[in-house]
Amino acid sequence: CQERSSANGSWLPEHHELARQTMRKYANMARPIVYLIDTPGADAGELANANNQAHSISRLITESTHLDVPTVGIIIGVGYSGGAIPLAAANVLLSVRDGIFNTIQPQGLQSIARKFNLSWQECAKAVGVSPEELVDLGCLDGIIDYSPVDTDERQHNLQKAVVSAIEA
Repeated sequence: CQERSSANGSWLPEHHELARQTMRKYANMARPIVYLIDTPGADAGELANANNQAHSISRLITESTHLDVPTVGIIIGVGYSGGAIPLAAANVLLSVRDGIFNTIQPQGLQSIARKFNLSWQECAKAVGVSPEELVDLGCLDGIIDYSPVDTDERQHNLQKAVVSAIEA
């Protein structure tokens, strides 16, 4: 549902709807669903908002939380805002060791920091972005010793994590 060649992959309402339909399709076939999360977030532009962006995000969150099959979310890159939050509503949420997950895009965080005269570093500490911080906060279920750039034997760690999360 994500196309990196357009707006760097920011999700529009139609992307949320396509993801929702795809989830329902596989759930109807009783297939476990694995979300590979690597998104800059939901588009915050005027057109997206005019087309009910917030509603499309809410519908996707609702669908994700009401599936009757196992769901596993894995942050394999960046997971920001309304592109990642609906997919983070999985039964099990994991991250690769260098994944980044946050409920706000960096530009939004920068805007808030400026408005309240805070340093970017202070804001980043308050919201947490690293997998270790998010595990400590109870936001992630675990970290996979794997990185998409790995070409060594750790690739099997990703497979083991997916299988054990589905079984759990």
